[in-house]
Amino acid sequence: MQPVGNVTLATLDLSREDRDAYYLGYANDVLWPVFHCRPDLANFDTRFAAGEGPVSLEPMPSHISLI
Repeated sequence: MQPVGNVTLATLDLSREDRDAYYLGYANDVLWPVFHCRPDLANFDTRFAAGEGPVSLEPMPSHISLI
């Protein structure tokens, strides 16, 4: 954990494979097009479904106490 001003940042390490799957997959193929008014460019691949894979919006058990 790292304090930055009046905010404390908590980070977790991802493997290169997990990071690439999230950022090069879900973030770039779904989030970017949708939030930039280009849903026609979005790739709604079933592998990006919530709860799939190790990277998700669910908090890690080690971070639950921080919420």
